[in-house]
Formats: sequence, structure tokens, C-alpha cells
Amino acid sequence: MEFTNGVPSIKIYNFGCVEENASQNLYFNDMKSRMASLLKRNLRLLDINFEVFESLEIRRLDIFLINSSFKPVGFKIDVEGH
Repeated sequence: MEFTNGVPSIKIYNFGCVEENASQNLYFNDMKSRMASLLKRNLRLLDINFEVFESLEIRRLDIFLINSSFKPVGFKIDVEGH
């Protein structure tokens, strides 16, 4: 993947971590935006509309780690905005 700089030991899991397994909308202002939130933010004063969304799988991290062969040495979690 482009975010790993070709390092094979880096694995990206595409899901969010929350208190229960579910599916939730991830809102952003356009498909190329890096501004995304599980909350439908009201930034109209800045002329930014969070009208675009996609469904995001969300999981409990403890359950994922129990059921996965993945044993992290370390990991990064982006919690900004939530």
C-alpha cells in the first residue's frame, strides 16, 4: 500500500475501533479529503459541507486482537476528531 512505503512488515487494517462491533457512517467533504469524522460536523461557516459519506466497519479492539493472529509490537491509532 502507498502508506507503508513498501515495508512488508506494516499491515493496515481498514476499520475503526469503538465500544461495540457495528457499521457507522464516516462523513467527509469530498472523496479526496483528509477531513473525516464519525460525526456529521457542521462547518458551513467555513464553507465546508460534510455531505459525502461511506459506511465504515467498526470493531472492538480487544475482540479483534483475541480473534486475530496479529500480535502487535506497536500500533498507531488515529483518534483525532472523535
